[in-house]
Amino acid sequence: MKKSAGNVKRRALLKTAGVLGAVTLAGCTADSSGDAADERAALTPDRDLGERVDTLVMEYWSDYGGHTTTQENMAPVIRDSVESALGVEISIQPVDFTAQVGNVYHDERTHELTFWWHSNAPDRLDPHETTRRFAGDWAGGDGNSNPQNYINCEFTELAVGQANARSEEERREMVANAHSIMSEDRMTIPLAPNVVHGAYRTDAVEIGGVGEAGLTRTNPNVFIKSRALEDEYITAATGPVPLETRNFPISDSTAGLAIWNRLVHSPLVAYDEDYELVNVLAESYEVEADGTIFTVELRDGTFHNGDPITAEDVAFTFSHLAENAGIYSKATAVPYESITTIDDRTVEFVTEQPHLPLVTGVWPRWGVFHKETWVDGGVRDNPEEFDFDPIVGSGPFVVEDYQQGSHLELTPHEGHPFHEPESSIYWRVYQDQQSEYRAFSQNEVQIICEQAPGVMSEIERELTDTAETNVAQGFMYFSLYPQFPVAPTKFYEFRAALGKAIDRERLIETAFVEPVDAPLYSCPLAEAHPFRPPDEQLTKLVDDPRGEVDAARQVLIDAGWGWDEDGRLHYPDGTDLSPRWPEGEVPDPDEYDCL
Repeated sequence: MKKSAGNVKRRALLKTAGVLGAVTLAGCTADSSGDAADERAALTPDRDLGERVDTLVMEYWSDYGGHTTTQENMAPVIRDSVESALGVEISIQPVDFTAQVGNVYHDERTHELTFWWHSNAPDRLDPHETTRRFAGDWAGGDGNSNPQNYINCEFTELAVGQANARSEEERREMVANAHSIMSEDRMTIPLAPNVVHGAYRTDAVEIGGVGEAGLTRTNPNVFIKSRALEDEYITAATGPVPLETRNFPISDSTAGLAIWNRLVHSPLVAYDEDYELVNVLAESYEVEADGTIFTVELRDGTFHNGDPITAEDVAFTFSHLAENAGIYSKATAVPYESITTIDDRTVEFVTEQPHLPLVTGVWPRWGVFHKETWVDGGVRDNPEEFDFDPIVGSGPFVVEDYQQGSHLELTPHEGHPFHEPESSIYWRVYQDQQSEYRAFSQNEVQIICEQAPGVMSEIERELTDTAETNVAQGFMYFSLYPQFPVAPTKFYEFRAALGKAIDRERLIETAFVEPVDAPLYSCPLAEAHPFRPPDEQLTKLVDDPRGEVDAARQVLIDAGWGWDEDGRLHYPDGTDLSPRWPEGEVPDPDEYDCL
């Protein structure tokens, strides 16, 4: 069996039993009554203590295939580290993706810790989403995607303002300064890079388009450039989330948006498999007036029904997305002054302020919509419930059949102006990794993406002559996000202690191949991200990847926290435990002058 890699060498794999070997999540395994508890109890014997810190709830996504398996392997290590070091119990709660992000975006207070991962979607190479989303005007229960419901006005001004920088140099400085502030607040606790694992059947597929991005659903180049060796179709596996709806703009699924916006529809520009920005539907574009005028010339292409792709369709697409940015969580409120059709193949975007992310972040994310289909289908009156039929796309593949939660059948579109796929793609939904692996081993599926390392190990052992695995470096993280409005995670010293308590070395040994560098600094952007600030601008959570128990405890002791005779953590005496604002509401503008 051959092995390949994006920019991470394949290594000897993890110590799990069987294909998936998930670690038990239930129960409390930390030494609460033994030596660790006695050590904690002895630290503050004479201190007056406040209320005991209740059990923390940590939610993670339960329906996301290999990433879910990885989280399930990590979660007990997080729990054990925190319970042993800090004397706080953690309840690990699996929640399906849609419900979990709803809990966060609507500030429903179901948990104190959000255990997330961010996919390496190429449009996230632009720092707008991974900076703007943490701004304070998106905190609280308004439905916006602030993962911690965090607010810091100094950060917010930079996070919002970076989009209006007049040059990349100015923007880079603002992004770095913003992340420096959030890092100092310890609002992101990274655990491990989101390394991408995938595999394909060498006896059924001539693979293409892998590059630095790897075998992942957010790298559509794989599915455009690969070729079936014998069959007409390449069958690819996916979890249920990306195919939950064909009204894809309402989805929070980055993988789903990649399928609908890069395969069924095509963007003006896109990132290729090596993260280079290339023109797709755009023949050319020009940026003028310090980033306030963007003129696009279109290639000569057609929609799937034969209609020409026109400037009017482009103008409708981006106007509609901007008008519904509050409904479409992945759409951004671009400060358009106008979007004008100069002629059938020329469209001009004018913004009220410079907005460089338009080219590198907004255009690559969204495919061009067929205006007539969307308008006639009633999207203007009811964008949340819109269900267009037929699906008329602008991308390299035509939708032949779609069954919600079951499958998506795509065939090549001969009228595409840029891509020329040779094989059809059949996306088949599987509920778990065991089912995906069985289908792959029986050649019912030829490409599997975003797998847990245990699956890769099994493929390497059992499918020596018929499969190849791939590992690619990620530029995003698996992270813990403390919820900012509520105790104990609203307290700076608790977040600092949390960042020091976790044994990242054990976590990585349990959930990943070795060696993967453990992240030591607070930042949502991994070291491979082009806009990550230099280390000297970030706050170091911990020096030792195995965790620093004594230092974690000392942070709390210095702030007046302490442990009772059973080793359970208590707040300082007289601590105000009330939330920063009422559940489901938004921060008070009278308290935060940036709102």
